[in-house]
Amino acid sequence: MEHETDPTATSPSASATPASSTATPPQAPPQPTDKFSFIIKFSSDTQRVLQYQPNLSIVEAFGYFGGYIGIWLGFSLLSVLLNLEVQMANVFAKRMLMQKVKAAEDTVMVFRLKQRF
Repeated sequence: MEHETDPTATSPSASATPASSTATPPQAPPQPTDKFSFIIKFSSDTQRVLQYQPNLSIVEAFGYFGGYIGIWLGFSLLSVLLNLEVQMANVFAKRMLMQKVKAAEDTVMVFRLKQRF
């Protein structure tokens, strides 16, 4: 025997609670915050984590090491050459200045000799 229920009938628990005369005011929607959540759903509970750590052969290790040493030695050689260039430029500038001063002194000497005679 099937039991039919009346959709308009109220349940006993609903009729047992007295209806409140004042309705609760609607709540404001939650304000956005600086937080956010990110939900990831997997098709299964198992996860596979792959880690790759390359193994260097002795030849590769020496190659990397030699390359880095070569870079630093190259920078050192470059700095030595640049300093040498500056020093040589200073020496040549001093020589040129001394030649100009000597030439000026010789000119003055010749001029004084001409004045005497």
